[in-house]
Amino acid sequence: MKIRRRPGNRAVMGVLVAAVMLAAVFMTLAGCGSGGNVYTHREPAFKFRYPAGWDLREDLQIGATSGGDALFSVGVFDPDGTQVSGVLVDGVVCSVYQLDVTVESSMMNELRAEVEDVLAGLARRQAGLTTQKGLTEAEVGGLPGFKTTLSFPRDGVTLVTTLYFLFAGNLEYQLIVQANDRRWDELAPELDIVLSSFAVAP
Repeated sequence: MKIRRRPGNRAVMGVLVAAVMLAAVFMTLAGCGSGGNVYTHREPAFKFRYPAGWDLREDLQIGATSGGDALFSVGVFDPDGTQVSGVLVDGVVCSVYQLDVTVESSMMNELRAEVEDVLAGLARRQAGLTTQKGLTEAEVGGLPGFKTTLSFPRDGVTLVTTLYFLFAGNLEYQLIVQANDRRWDELAPELDIVLSSFAVAP
C-alpha cells in the first residue's frame, strides 16, 4: 500500500531532496514577522515557540519538490547565522501536507518502509550525503513519526539536517532542523526551543 499526499506522489519524504539541499530551501516568498517568540497557525492548527531575535518567515518556497505541495510552510532562522549563496540556512522549517488517508498506528511500519526506501534512493543520488543518525521512531508534540539526521556539503559549507516526519490524522507535519555543522552544538538549545514547544491543536 502506498499512502499518497493529495495531490502528489509519496505521503512521506515528498520534499526530501529539497530538504537536503536547504541552501535553496529557506527562501521567503511572502511575509516576515518579529516582535514575539510564539507562532500560532489557525488552519491547520499548530504552534511553537522560537528564540527571541530570530526571523519568522511564512509561505516559504521549499525548492523543487517531488510529491504534493505543502498546505503551508513556516520557518524561523538565526538572522546572524550561516548564509549559503545569500540564503540563511540555520533554523527550523515546518511544512504541513494533506494525505489521502487517515494514518492509524497500524500503518506505521508501512510508513517507515516508505521512508527507508526513499532514503536509500536519495543516498544513491545525492553526492556527499552522509547519514549521521539512522532512521528511528520519534515523537514531537505528542505526534508519532520518524526522524533521521543527515549531513551534506553545499558551497563549501557542511550542513547538518534532522528531518522529522510526524502524523496526525490525515496530515503530515514535516520539521526540518538545520545548521552549519560548526554551529550545530552551539545552536542546539535554540533549535530545541522550537522542537520542545511544537504542538498541534486538537
